[in-house]
Amino acid sequence: MDTLKIGNYIQFFSKTKRIIPKRFGRKVKYFISSCIQVGNRWNTLDISILLDLADILDTTVDKILSGGNILLRKSKKIKIADIKEGFNALEDLKVFFGENSPFYRGAIEGINLKMNIDIEEYLKDEYTKEVLLAEAIIHYLMNGYIIDQEEIAKEIRTDYLKNMIRKYLK
Repeated sequence: MDTLKIGNYIQFFSKTKRIIPKRFGRKVKYFISSCIQVGNRWNTLDISILLDLADILDTTVDKILSGGNILLRKSKKIKIADIKEGFNALEDLKVFFGENSPFYRGAIEGINLKMNIDIEEYLKDEYTKEVLLAEAIIHYLMNGYIIDQEEIAKEIRTDYLKNMIRKYLK
């Protein structure tokens, strides 16, 4: 574990995310002092502080501990049909709970805020729906998932999107 890389990663994220220094500073100070006290005995470290830091930084614990590197584990598989089912689940929320229900509105508003898009508009148009699918595929590939290349060729019709996805297959 490279503590300098971890520190630089935390510092980079705290600046780019414009995190409130007082709240963030307490968490980092506690984390560092805990690491110093415990040394290499990670089993006794209060690991919950890592979860708090990851939440504040909007990242994952493994990214913090690796100094921001994505640790690819090419062992998880996902089918594009499962990703598409996720998009269909949003429609199901609308049908089952109603368009104005807090469940549906909360899910939609959360996605819109996180992705800075209007997900309902994207899902109405076939091309933008395919763009969302390609983005989800890329996200999975970046996080170590395996997706069958033949399935990608079959499900993604636009050459531009296929080429974008290919960059992440290697």
